[in-house]
Amino acid sequence: MNAQIQQLANKHRGSLKDFRFPFDVNELARRKGFSLEWREFQDKDIHGMIIIDKTNSRTAIAVNHKLSNKDDQFNVAHEMGHYFLHYKDEAKFARCERESSRQNAASLEEKQADEFARALLMPEEIVQAAVRIYKEDKEPKSYPLVGYLSEMFVIPEQQVKERLVELFPATA
Repeated sequence: MNAQIQQLANKHRGSLKDFRFPFDVNELARRKGFSLEWREFQDKDIHGMIIIDKTNSRTAIAVNHKLSNKDDQFNVAHEMGHYFLHYKDEAKFARCERESSRQNAASLEEKQADEFARALLMPEEIVQAAVRIYKEDKEPKSYPLVGYLSEMFVIPEQQVKERLVELFPATA
């Protein structure tokens, strides 16, 4: 777990004066100056992209409109991660991500953007409290912890698993 990425995610989430959980990452993106677009990409493997064109004062996040709500939320946060972590004030900047590149997780920048998105959408304190409550509840569970947290935080189960590894490495 990268402490700087965690702090950056906390800072941006904390900028929401009226923070409520679960929060609307699309609203945060708009408040941060991003326009949001849902598109049909020719390549079905593309989940999202960020486009920055300073000459036209445009900063946009485009997301594949066929994604589930969980994937949509995560991809908006992921693209914001690329902006806050990797954008270096170039006049033009574009970053397009294929699902296969995320699954391979070969790129350090992809791993960092994923970590930012997880930290933004799953605040450490809330995750810890949710895990504690889940474990203390003696009632029979209709689904496992990962499924419970996926529904609670509205992000894909694989990303919940990764966040649990980041926060509880000894138990992973």
